[in-house]
Amino acid sequence: MGIPKKQIERHVDAVLAAMAILDCFLTKPVLGVQEIMKATGFTRNRVIRLTGTLLCHGSLMLSEKQGRFTIGPKCHALGKVFDQSNSLIALVRPVLKRLVLSTGESASLFIREGLERFVLAREEGTQSIRYTVKEGQRMDLIFGSSSKVIAAFSPPEVLA
Repeated sequence: MGIPKKQIERHVDAVLAAMAILDCFLTKPVLGVQEIMKATGFTRNRVIRLTGTLLCHGSLMLSEKQGRFTIGPKCHALGKVFDQSNSLIALVRPVLKRLVLSTGESASLFIREGLERFVLAREEGTQSIRYTVKEGQRMDLIFGSSSKVIAAFSPPEVLA
């Protein structure tokens, strides 16, 4: 029995707000309340309540000494589950390693998610000077050679 499309398109605003806070850590690994407020536009009270909930869940950790947050062990565990359950990562990793061995250059697999590209798998090259991105990093779909390849095989609405 499938999930009705009408129900799956409904959202819980508080959950989306919590996810927006977690998204802030994609660009900076350690954040204070003021930085989260600035990045999300949320009030101090809302940030405190949401970060408290995320702390309770294990999705965030707090350095009491510094009063700053970092991603918690629950997010790390979920990331590992994603890596292990994604057959494409297991399939492509040996190919990326062979590319690196034969060229010395870094090799990455990007996937499109909306109007962004996402580094699904990455193997670092041996060159001393190289462009570095991290697995999980998101980038705009309009810049870079990988974006051009993804765009070439994307539906017309993405190109618009």
